[in-house]
Amino acid sequence: MLAAFALLSPTQRRRAARAMLRGLAALAVCLLALSAFRSGIRSGRGHANGALGPHGGAGPGSRRSAVTLGGATPTISRASTQASTPASTTAADVGEDATYGSYSTGLYDSDYPEAPATPPELPNTTATPPGGYVTAAASGKWPPWASAGPGGGSSQHPSGRPTRVLPVDADVLWMAPFLDHSSFGVEAAGLVLPLAAAEHVAPGRMHLGLLQDRCADEQADGGADPGVHSRLLALRTKPTRPTIVVCHNLPPYMGRPRPRWASCEPCPPPPPARVRYAVGRAMAETDRIPPDWVQALNSLDEVWVPTNASAAVLRSSGVRVPLAVLPPAVDAEALWRQAAGGSTALPPAGAVQVFGPPPDAIAPGGKRGAEPDGGPPGGGSTAAVSRPTKFVSVFKWEARKGWDVLLRAFLREFGPAAATAGRDAGGAAGSSGPAAGVEGMEARTGEYKGSEEASGAVIVPQKTDVEGGPAAAPAGRSAAAGSGRGLLSAAESGSGAAAASGRSGGAAALRPAGPGEAATGSTSQAGDELRGPTGDCSAELTILTKPFLPPKQGPGAPASTLAERIRQWADAELGPGDRATACPRVWLVEGHVSRGQYAGLLAGADAFVLPTRGEGWGLPLTDAMALGLPVIATNWSGPTAYLDEQVGYPLPLRGLVPVPPSEPAWFRGSRWAEPSLTDLRRLLRHVSTPYGRREAAARGAAARERVASRYGPGTTAARVAAELKRIARATSGRAR
Repeated sequence: MLAAFALLSPTQRRRAARAMLRGLAALAVCLLALSAFRSGIRSGRGHANGALGPHGGAGPGSRRSAVTLGGATPTISRASTQASTPASTTAADVGEDATYGSYSTGLYDSDYPEAPATPPELPNTTATPPGGYVTAAASGKWPPWASAGPGGGSSQHPSGRPTRVLPVDADVLWMAPFLDHSSFGVEAAGLVLPLAAAEHVAPGRMHLGLLQDRCADEQADGGADPGVHSRLLALRTKPTRPTIVVCHNLPPYMGRPRPRWASCEPCPPPPPARVRYAVGRAMAETDRIPPDWVQALNSLDEVWVPTNASAAVLRSSGVRVPLAVLPPAVDAEALWRQAAGGSTALPPAGAVQVFGPPPDAIAPGGKRGAEPDGGPPGGGSTAAVSRPTKFVSVFKWEARKGWDVLLRAFLREFGPAAATAGRDAGGAAGSSGPAAGVEGMEARTGEYKGSEEASGAVIVPQKTDVEGGPAAAPAGRSAAAGSGRGLLSAAESGSGAAAASGRSGGAAALRPAGPGEAATGSTSQAGDELRGPTGDCSAELTILTKPFLPPKQGPGAPASTLAERIRQWADAELGPGDRATACPRVWLVEGHVSRGQYAGLLAGADAFVLPTRGEGWGLPLTDAMALGLPVIATNWSGPTAYLDEQVGYPLPLRGLVPVPPSEPAWFRGSRWAEPSLTDLRRLLRHVSTPYGRREAAARGAAARERVASRYGPGTTAARVAAELKRIARATSGRAR
């Protein structure tokens, strides 16, 4: 070849050299293109962007592939390591055998190649459930600059230069009850507004729709935060391009070809609207969801849930589409601003006193409560404390919230000793359920009576999502054995084998003694010494509530107020007594209050208590934690994602019981938790003692730190943006 080249003339040599150079340049361009193509494939796989399946869901080649029911064991995608872990569960997780599919970790999609490969130093306090799925915050893999600032936009890269937030390359239509006073609307606003403020979605590409019964703006009366309300109205625009749609409400409000329940605007929007991808936001409050809800969710492309507990229930109920775990946002700074940086004196103005003597009176012969710091309760001192322990509870007035368990425990523990003597034996481990006629509910007395044998309860030990909480106990062991360590005795909790056989007694439970204190024994021993003949005023309870359903009008409407019906329930369930002059005091605040009043009510309390039978998340619980309150709540369903003994008091449950037929139709055939009345009494007593108040205050401070670090608006906005970016990349072919 060289010899032939030497025979060419100078002109021919120059031409041949130029041709060779052009060929080499073309080859180099081809090699670069091939390398970039291969890198793109690897990046797409690493972020779970496989081929789309039916409805745009993940196809067989994707690491977010839908669940395989039967046959091969499905795997869980871990975007950080591309490792797969077999997914399986036991009866200890959801009450029955179930197999899950793939759950997105929602890991942050870094726009910088020099982003650190090691996880940031965030509190890694969430244990991975048996299925292997885990939220990004729990796994500790969020870059530290992803959660800076309440708005989420003031981020800084580890190199020291500000980050440039690359927006989602798609229009986003988020449909929710933004303009009513529901918890769905509050949660949706907390997710959407930080997303828009940080420009994770570019201005003009974030749109809001109304997925609520009526199109009326129920917040126009000033009940909502004015700034939040105006920002929501500013985003009420219509997209003109193919759109990622998020349907955020109960599943009957969403679905293809059309939702079962009518709303102001259907979700997803029907043609001629162009839907690029449809996401449902859903959750579970019992151990399963009804078939029509499953059908609605399966008609969408993907479902987002707030907790691993909801993901497990949806998957075991038959939801096949991909699931992603995305917790809601909790803005602690906004809550403090709404409370005007302080607190509301409890009881607030306008509260109705349901039980107890007037605030400035002490019943003759009664006790003001726990002794001053330095002496154990019941230790012989009669000195009065400066003020009682203030408990607060916020909920809709429905059986699921466990109002009957709360009132029964509080009135028994702090009421007159004679009035409660001998009554705990038959029902200390449980509750009798709501009385007929209370707020239109017709639940019959006795549906939750006595033992599990009478109520049909099935003892299902529950697993807490957070590290340090109780591990899933073997079948037949107490769910309380790992919950309330150092405070509770499994034998006293009324759960486990003793409760299964109808027994609720047992050995006395001991708690660690504080400085100068002796260990406290069982509830009845300590409580009887403090209560006296006319009750114990060491604790007060304020309840903020509103009806679950609108009050009846016309014939059949309740003839008495809610406070009067509560008094009638107490006389029927706990026995007659002069509760107007005997402690404890219980206050009732009814109806809707402003966000400032709500935040001030929480900030004025010492502890939050809610013996719920099931929660999708529990917004008042995390709001209370954000304001520094320790929380007493049932250790089942949503609260297991964020509540453990480091930040509060998980309340053991006796087991899962069938939901009574008096409850809404969508609960029929499912089960919910029955909280332990004995353990609730013990925890209320413990937190009201000097040692317990000091301990509870420390746990409340830890609760505030946990909520701020895990669920701040900036962190949550980054998580949602990462999921939207993943969807936008996977559906880029549908953008026109």
